[in-house]
Amino acid sequence: AYYWSVGVEADGEGRILPSKQVLSTGVGQADFRICTYEDGSPICESNQYFLCVSSRLAGVGQTVYAYDLNTCKFTLIGAMQGFFTDGSVRGMVAPHIIYNRKDGAWYVFAHWSNPHCLCVGKTLRDPRYGYNEITCSQLDYSDIMKGDEDNFVYYDDERGEWILIYSKGSSTLSLQRSDRIDGGYKLIKQSDAVKSLTGINVVRIGGKRYVVSGFGWTPEDDRNKVFSIDDLSYLYDLNLDMPTGGFRGWGTILDVVEGEETKYQLLTFDRINPTKVDNWQYGNTYLYEAVERNK
Repeated sequence: AYYWSVGVEADGEGRILPSKQVLSTGVGQADFRICTYEDGSPICESNQYFLCVSSRLAGVGQTVYAYDLNTCKFTLIGAMQGFFTDGSVRGMVAPHIIYNRKDGAWYVFAHWSNPHCLCVGKTLRDPRYGYNEITCSQLDYSDIMKGDEDNFVYYDDERGEWILIYSKGSSTLSLQRSDRIDGGYKLIKQSDAVKSLTGINVVRIGGKRYVVSGFGWTPEDDRNKVFSIDDLSYLYDLNLDMPTGGFRGWGTILDVVEGEETKYQLLTFDRINPTKVDNWQYGNTYLYEAVERNK
């Protein structure tokens, strides 16, 4: 791998840092987020789904992959960079790309650092392909605090409202609603506090929506927790036949109906060699599969 990086402060000058070359099997991949339509359903074209991925090497880079469900092949197709309205250039972390068929625009929800809170960008160009600079601003939502991250947004047809679910302060779940996609979110419900809930995804299991979260701060906390989407109450842990070797992985689940069966695929990742100083050294990607007969 060969890489270089640029440091830019708000209203400041860019400084190109020394380039480096290392012998590596690749970069650490994390934060798998499925690109969706406004209703939360996955975008699928020619049997390919699309994933936003945090690629960790020199800082945080946001990449987009096409993922073939049958062959489990990942193909790098795009990259994004956040250009923020305060004049700074920063990496967006854990983005969620949404194509809103209601207005024909693409939205990118993510979180940024300094301050560590939620942000949103809008573009008319498809951000999945090629290199894209996304103009972003801080999201207008309730009860902002440092550490807010990993947001998932979708439109609830029954309520006629936009739903925002995210990790509040990296420790609890927060559910908010708005009558518009890009802001004005008001707090509806917050889950009980635990030591860490991150990597928030809204997934369908048995045709019903659930919230799935990573958990914990140590390798002993290798689990994904499932919550009710109605009141954010804890329901159960995902049952995996083999451990992921990590902690605070993501519960990114694809569900695909195939005849009389529904196939589920879980994509997650581990954190190799975690220390008390740095537990963001991402390593391996894990794929689990389950099949359920439709009733």
